[in-house]
Amino acid sequence: MIFDFELKYLENVCVSDSDRKEWARIRASVLRSLAEAFQYSTQTIRQPSIKVQLKLKMISATLISFFSIIKHFISPNQKYDFVLLTTTKNHESIDDSSYLFKDFINCNKCKKILLVGAFTGYLKSDKNLDFLNIYLIRYFLFIIKIWAKFYSIINKPKTYKNMVKVLEVEELVHINHRKLRETIIRVNHEATLLKLFLYNFLKLNSRISKVIVFEDGFMSQNSKFINALNENDVETVEYQHGAIYPGHEAYNAHNRAVSVIAKQNITPKTLWSFSKSWSNNCNLCQSCVSIGIPWYNNVLLKYDKPLKTRRILIISDGIDTSEYLKIAGEVSTKLMSYNSDDVDLLEVNVRLHPSDDKLNYLNVAQISPIIDVWEDLYRSDIIVACVSTCLYQADFLGKKSIIWLNRRAQSAYGDLEPFDGVRNVSDLTQLIIDFYNSTNFKVEKNRKYFSPFVAEKLLSK
Repeated sequence: MIFDFELKYLENVCVSDSDRKEWARIRASVLRSLAEAFQYSTQTIRQPSIKVQLKLKMISATLISFFSIIKHFISPNQKYDFVLLTTTKNHESIDDSSYLFKDFINCNKCKKILLVGAFTGYLKSDKNLDFLNIYLIRYFLFIIKIWAKFYSIINKPKTYKNMVKVLEVEELVHINHRKLRETIIRVNHEATLLKLFLYNFLKLNSRISKVIVFEDGFMSQNSKFINALNENDVETVEYQHGAIYPGHEAYNAHNRAVSVIAKQNITPKTLWSFSKSWSNNCNLCQSCVSIGIPWYNNVLLKYDKPLKTRRILIISDGIDTSEYLKIAGEVSTKLMSYNSDDVDLLEVNVRLHPSDDKLNYLNVAQISPIIDVWEDLYRSDIIVACVSTCLYQADFLGKKSIIWLNRRAQSAYGDLEPFDGVRNVSDLTQLIIDFYNSTNFKVEKNRKYFSPFVAEKLLSK
């Protein structure tokens, strides 16, 4: 539905080159906001929170970032083989478990690499590794969010006016139009800020390398920066950091709209993927290189022994946790009423999404107590989720993966569901019962979605 909307918008009301360029720059963020309204029938479009908590660590991080920027501004020009960039979150150091590039860096022995990110701790450079701490930019992004929130009350961008024509035809009356205007204004100015700061700063200091690698490079805040890099023949790369599905609005467009978006030259040219199997899930990339996954061999070794647990794990999506708690409760009730030794006393747990506030669920008995995600998956026989990467990780371990086909999942996968799917609790319960009633409920381990890590080959060229 999201891509159908985009096609109608491009064909019917967004006909000038300038309008299409403007749309391409903001489309990923705007479509994500619309997707939540389409898929969840929400009354508002979710926005990043503008709440801020003043902490002592912020003061030290600000000073560290300030001196990092000054150091790069006055230091002799240097050339880097790779620039690795993330603006999606703060990190204490490169050893943080959620830091995307840590394994790529750890296997580097000879290339000169510049890390650009918002680090809260001090990082010491060495002969192969240098840092540009852009924590300071978070203050400017925060100001943009505040400004967009108030400016959207009185301003109606041209893109918004064009979109309304299609939204009215589709009778999407539940869309919060002020929030939509806020999204358009915010992402446009975030993209301008990142381009002005990152591109011009790196260019000024001759630090534009042959390869710049992004986390979330397809999202709109990076569009103008990537456009400048592409037009100057820099190799732009997206490093896969989660499941990419055919309906993912940042990585895909309607087949008839791909050429229009590609013409604007605002997305990374190459995808570094978990394996070759993901290449067809991104139609806005020109090429896909399988770089593999760093945990491949360790996970095989640690979890090679089969384990029967009589446990079902449901994965929250971080948007509507109550939906998954309700599923778990209804499945438990139905299973208890089913008179069979094969399904008697099955345990049903919910694993919280990392974005969930765990303090809100301290007294909820259904919540899984296991912290490590691999341990949680390994100690389950069946994993249920809508679009989580955990479905593919569970499949890797030889567990049964089931897609909960809510509206979000239906939009995400289309007709290309990689695992069995269910649309209601009755069908899910029956699939669970059939699984445990079978004479051999083992699932064959599937390795196609992940392959061994080969970053060394990229770094040795």
